[in-house]
Amino acid sequence: MLPEKWKEYLDKPLWPNRIVFYLILFIAVLSVFGIAIFIFKNLFSDFSIVSNIAYTQYNTTQLSDMGFFDNERYLLSALVQSLAAVIALVITLSLVAVQLAAQSYSARVIDVYKRNPDMWILLSIYIITIFYGLGLIKIIGLGILGNYMEGAIFGAYFLGFFAFVCLVPYMWKTLELLKPSAVIKLLAEEITKDNVLEPLTEDGEISERDPIQPIIDMMNSALERNDYETLRNGLLAIKVAVNNIYETASFEGNEENMFSYHILSHIKRIGLQAANRKNEVTVGDTAKNIAGIYLKSSEKKHELTQLIATIYIGEIGQETTEMKLKIITKRIVDLLGIIGKNAVNIQNEEVIKNIVLSLEKIATKSTEHELSGVVESVSESLALIGQKSVETKNENIANFIADRLGTIKIEPLWPVAKALGKIGIDAVENSLQDTAEIAAEHLLEMAPTEDNLTNYEITDAMGKIGINSIEMKYEDTIETAIDALYEIGMEQEDIRTASKISEYLGDIGIKSIEKNLENTMEASLNALLKIGNNYARNNSEFNIWAILGALQKMGAVSIELRNKSATKIIIETLGNIGITAAEMKLPWEPEFEDKKMKSNLPSISRRELEELLDKSKENDWEDIVSLIEDKLQEIEKTRNDKDN
Repeated sequence: MLPEKWKEYLDKPLWPNRIVFYLILFIAVLSVFGIAIFIFKNLFSDFSIVSNIAYTQYNTTQLSDMGFFDNERYLLSALVQSLAAVIALVITLSLVAVQLAAQSYSARVIDVYKRNPDMWILLSIYIITIFYGLGLIKIIGLGILGNYMEGAIFGAYFLGFFAFVCLVPYMWKTLELLKPSAVIKLLAEEITKDNVLEPLTEDGEISERDPIQPIIDMMNSALERNDYETLRNGLLAIKVAVNNIYETASFEGNEENMFSYHILSHIKRIGLQAANRKNEVTVGDTAKNIAGIYLKSSEKKHELTQLIATIYIGEIGQETTEMKLKIITKRIVDLLGIIGKNAVNIQNEEVIKNIVLSLEKIATKSTEHELSGVVESVSESLALIGQKSVETKNENIANFIADRLGTIKIEPLWPVAKALGKIGIDAVENSLQDTAEIAAEHLLEMAPTEDNLTNYEITDAMGKIGINSIEMKYEDTIETAIDALYEIGMEQEDIRTASKISEYLGDIGIKSIEKNLENTMEASLNALLKIGNNYARNNSEFNIWAILGALQKMGAVSIELRNKSATKIIIETLGNIGITAAEMKLPWEPEFEDKKMKSNLPSISRRELEELLDKSKENDWEDIVSLIEDKLQEIEKTRNDKDN
């Protein structure tokens, strides 16, 4: 674990870290030289670096006149010249690399190379070595160092070798800096609260101190080349840096507003440009990273940042809708739903309302551009937020969402009905009567529609709302549900929906009888009667059977509970439907041309009335028995009159 930490420390492009690295390299090279000297010393007994036997026999002037130092002068001169040539070449190549990076990414990345310690450390090593070598060439043969001249010359050779060795890590580091990810990482380290706010608070000065802009420039270039990895790395780097600031920094006055607006507007512009280029991958990454900033700001209770983040995600979603990018629009809608659910948990009503309005705009635009599936996603997200609001008893938000859903003008309408139903059902279960009533009222306003699926969803929602409301005794909500079921039932020809309407009206009636809610029981029976008569007049025989089945169940329950008044109303309803059916010559089957065969078919309501007759006899209800017998006779008489 320790080597990994050291590697991470030494790789950081900071002055202390890189100086330590080159010091370690210096010690390593010196150690290699020391080992080599030690080996030579053991192999050759007269081998010496620091001194030479010639110094004991002749003075420096004599040695110089004999040409003793000529080889050293030539070697040192060649070393100095080669070092100068190499450093000139290295500087030239480094500037070319900087130019390439500036052309590929942005001129603002030049600062990264200027701040790179490796170049300046390498330059310093070469300058020191070159001038040290020049100094030695100057003083060789003057006797200044005496017997230590050999050691000084060896030192020059060692420094030259060390300078060449230093080229390896320098070139490695320079090549690493040509990678976009490495440059982005270094630029992201400059993103601090003070660095971001400083250029924003100083007026009248021309500067290039915005730490975000170089990364944005790189991402703009990458966007033109469809370089998804660079775009993703840039967005991630900004998000991580900003989240670290929110984690540790504190804002005063208007600082949070300035900081958040500046950062998030940069990211939003990338998202909008990506949407215009139909680059769905980058749009998704942009929205996801803004959402990441939102989540961190919600943890640290930066409410203004939360609001700005959700506004910008909504704007990106609207742009993708305009560009007809269906898949990414649905992802953004789902993301807004998740954020909205989080906002409910932290009770940020302003953020929730903004999300709801953004979703509404996306849904409206998707209807205009005929983006199938987006409306469904919007409705699901709104339902998710609404249900969470109901669960947390946040009635204001729940009412707001239900109201916005009810007034939204989009197609298809069935997802909206389904979402309203979910909110309304949960509202009843969580004792939020106002929310349930708002949802029910809007569902009633929708009914009926020309779309069978929408009618079915409204029916399913209103039936469940009505049944659940009986438990809470929300009579207004129950009546609204009955009215909606009645409105759809009167216009409905779809067998599946008609059966559901009959089933729910019957269940509402049964529950009302059990809870002694006479008004709602009578309302459900009245709706069943009118719908049944309407089916009879329109020869909708299959739909009538569902009505009769619901009435028969209600009658059985009322008899079991010994509710004589309810039983009378049910019998009257069955009788009236049977009479209307007889007047319309139902039952009717086209293949039965023989009147005798047709007369063998049971009359409408006859079977249900006979079952209730048997149950009434068991309870010794003579007046009810008499009423049922009268209704049966009246139905048969009407039928016979019509047949004749």
